[in-house]
Amino acid sequence: MLQADIINSIRQYIINLTADGISVTFVVVFGSQVTGKATELSDIDVLVVSSDFDNMIDRSKTGNAYCCG
Repeated sequence: MLQADIINSIRQYIINLTADGISVTFVVVFGSQVTGKATELSDIDVLVVSSDFDNMIDRSKTGNAYCCG
């Protein structure tokens, strides 16, 4: 995946989280995409920090925010 595609995917994920009412404090990208060891089958490893995750009961919002494209 091209670096621009990765950045755009992460930006879209943040937009989707925000649209679902989750305020994103910061995002950390890690793993093979960052180290340059990614293959065409590699995913994007992302850590999202948000105070909205404290005591979150309905975790479906986090998974629904990702859209394949």
